Amino acid sequence: MSDHTPKKIIPRYIEPRKFVNHAVVLQGEVATDGLTRFAEASIKAEHIEVELTFSFDEERRRTVTGWAKANLWVECQRCLELMTYVIETDIAWAIVWDEEKARQLPSRLEPWIAGEDAEDLYAMIEEELLLALPTAPTHQELCIDSALLSSGEVVEDDEIIEKQNPFSALAALKGKKETKH
Repeated sequence: MSDHTPKKIIPRYIEPRKFVNHAVVLQGEVATDGLTRFAEASIKAEHIEVELTFSFDEERRRTVTGWAKANLWVECQRCLELMTYVIETDIAWAIVWDEEKARQLPSRLEPWIAGEDAEDLYAMIEEELLLALPTAPTHQELCIDSALLSSGEVVEDDEIIEKQNPFSALAALKGKKETKH
């Protein structure tokens, strides 16, 4: 993606059922302004490229398959500085009418609950990218002083076990009591 040549912007609102009926293939970029879930998560999308094929699968399910690639600006969870994060994810959706139909899908397909009206394709792509993002993204290289990665003193395993045993205090008391007799 570093050889970024501008591609056409794909439409945000589409009628997915009609796209399947006409075997539409979308290739291009997602306009990155207005991606509200990224904004809420303090993620800035620099570039998102997609390729999506709308078709019927062998069981005559309406499907959308393809991929999405994104250059994102996220906060490194180790040093808390902004960093570029490149993510790529495969897309395999089945267009269904309701939750009941969604539960009947094979695990390889994610449901896209959609009616006959226009639907927000960008929201679906944004969701896929958010799901593919690691919980705590960090720089690949160590970005903080390695001394900061540990704290406190080294404690031997025996000391930990002794401190964690709630009956160790009772054993000590019992030992003191027996020596008095």
